[in-house]
Amino acid sequence: EAPSAHEVAAKSLPGDYDVSITGGSRKNPVKSVAGKAYECTLRIEMRDGAFTSFAEAEQVARDRTFVKTLLEGADSLFQVPPDPLVSLKPLGGAWSGVESLDLGCHLPSGVPRIYVLGGCADMPHSPYWQS
Repeated sequence: EAPSAHEVAAKSLPGDYDVSITGGSRKNPVKSVAGKAYECTLRIEMRDGAFTSFAEAEQVARDRTFVKTLLEGADSLFQVPPDPLVSLKPLGGAWSGVESLDLGCHLPSGVPRIYVLGGCADMPHSPYWQS
């Protein structure tokens, strides 16, 4: 069963996720359960970047993505930072692939010889939110 809470976009990942189960009854032992894995995208507002805010956001994410048939939850979450840098050459327009990426979007304006990688790069975050 896919998570379907308010503002949760769940995408089924390829393949099966079969889990061995111990237990059941002697008359009807359960040997394995067929499952599916899902990638969930959700937006959670945070009041600041403090550890407690991240802990609260993680709990909100786990509450929104929980289903009764959950076999195993995610080990960690991934965040797209809401505070990108201002770079020498912002990447504008639609994402057209890494081949055409100008590395200037990873160079902070006024800070020489430093590249910023990851979610803070000065590029549209829309590729992260598309399913």
